[in-house]
Amino acid sequence: MPIVAIRFIQMSPNQLSLPVPMTLLALVAGELDQMNWEVDSLDEIRTIFKQDPYFENSAHHQNPQAVRLVQLGYLSVLTMAGGVGAPAVRRVLVQGADVQIIWASQWVNTFMLGVWDEDVVQFVRDVNQQVLSSAYQGGGVGMLRMIQIRLRYYQGILDALIRFYGTLHEGVDRGELDSRMDPMLLGVVATHLPLEETNAILSLANRHLNESVFQPVISPDMATLQLAMVLDLASQCDDQNRGHLIEEAVIPVLKRCFETPHITQFVRESLARDMATIQGMAHFFKGVDCVLERIAA
Repeated sequence: MPIVAIRFIQMSPNQLSLPVPMTLLALVAGELDQMNWEVDSLDEIRTIFKQDPYFENSAHHQNPQAVRLVQLGYLSVLTMAGGVGAPAVRRVLVQGADVQIIWASQWVNTFMLGVWDEDVVQFVRDVNQQVLSSAYQGGGVGMLRMIQIRLRYYQGILDALIRFYGTLHEGVDRGELDSRMDPMLLGVVATHLPLEETNAILSLANRHLNESVFQPVISPDMATLQLAMVLDLASQCDDQNRGHLIEEAVIPVLKRCFETPHITQFVRESLARDMATIQGMAHFFKGVDCVLERIAA
């Protein structure tokens, strides 16, 4: 008898009009839905990852189910690589079992689903270095657990954005938000809203707020930064400097923005357009987390 499986909505990942996250989610959802979730197959995969948590044994690479699970886990990690909208990935192309990932840096990974070869090893290495580097520093959790930790991190971000939208929706009715809005929540918003929307918010702020809000910021390495530089630099620097720049430069401006009714309305409308996608992605990550929990338990 089959185990109770999660059913995913299937979409064609070859629809080039889909944004990168939707292409990846459609691909992963469709592939997971087609995998064999019979108890015997599940037990075999579970045994493989119990014996070989980092999937290093070449004998295990002959199991297409286990290979596909690893590949789909890493593709799931890419759905928010660099933030909401996956700005670290420029394009994803799928043709049958062939997958091509074009990074924003123009680096390209190409591999075949269900096959473990040097191309897949390179893809896994690139995702580890570009997206999962912080998770690797902890060590000792195994490949599937590491993916699971990252997907739960994504869930936290999306849940925060959903909560922020609720706060914004309530605040708009009275024309302003509480100036004491949770700074941690604003930090999540500042670092994970799509860059175009964040730039649009700051552009509005530049026109409508007092210039004193835009005072230069001194970074931990004593560089003087203007607000216009902060977002670009924040995407390139380490976690400590990024946190400093967001805390000292972006959050104060966002707090002032959300005290201004028409800016608040703009952000609310922008988030409303994205909210169905954000909620769908949050649901998707919970589904994949459930699948990985069955394997890695």
